[in-house]
Amino acid sequence: PASKSSMEKRYMSVCTVSQSFLPYMGGLAKYVNALGKKFVRDGHEFRVVHFKTPEIGAIDFASGIPLMRTNVEGLGESAVSGYMRFKEHLLNATHLSGEVPESPQAVPEFADYMGVNAKIADYVLDTYDYRQFDILHIHDFQLLPLAGMLGRLKTPKVFTFHIPFTMQIPLPWREFIAGCLGQYDLAVVSTEEYAQAAIASGVPKEKIARIWPFIDQGEYSFEGQNDAREKLGIGREDFLILCVSRMDPRKGQEMLVRAMEKVAKGFPR
Repeated sequence: PASKSSMEKRYMSVCTVSQSFLPYMGGLAKYVNALGKKFVRDGHEFRVVHFKTPEIGAIDFASGIPLMRTNVEGLGESAVSGYMRFKEHLLNATHLSGEVPESPQAVPEFADYMGVNAKIADYVLDTYDYRQFDILHIHDFQLLPLAGMLGRLKTPKVFTFHIPFTMQIPLPWREFIAGCLGQYDLAVVSTEEYAQAAIASGVPKEKIARIWPFIDQGEYSFEGQNDAREKLGIGREDFLILCVSRMDPRKGQEMLVRAMEKVAKGFPR
């Protein structure tokens, strides 16, 4: 028979780090917020470290999840702007869009990108020293090098990569990403293709996990009559196509609009 101690539920303290979070709401913020609320409901501690902007406070408990914000702007406007420009190059490399420099290290703003990450690393270490946590969970490409800057932190480090990782990414950029991922105890990607590309690029197989993205379906439950068509002036018989994504060139909404010409010819309704 299992002993009483082995049957007791193990509660954890999780520290999540991302570039942005509440009150700025995007796909990643929705993901982390849903994850955090689930942890809190189950009795775990969940805190979020993210970037501070001038108009919001350094610490916030209003959401039910402790938010600790790092003043990266203290590094200076030039460093923060350089960080922003570098991560655009990284986005272009992973999304195969636009011109991409030969390698990450060849980008003049590479030092700014690493400098901002070093600032976040110092803040994570200070947070740990103040109140220790069991797991560090870092999100997305903006904070990719963080694990390599947290040498004295022995807590398991998990990284979730929310953007594409394919063999089509230029080799120097793919090697840079893989090198960073390999410094984590576990790297999470969203598809089997991305997992295989990471392994082929040098990330140890045992460090890769494929976990599909998720939403909290409870946030989207709807009761009663759906009157969206009436509000938008769309007839009950009109054929409706819904595209759910932010307005961004990378999302390709213009492709959907252009495709409508062909669709309308085949399906006049």
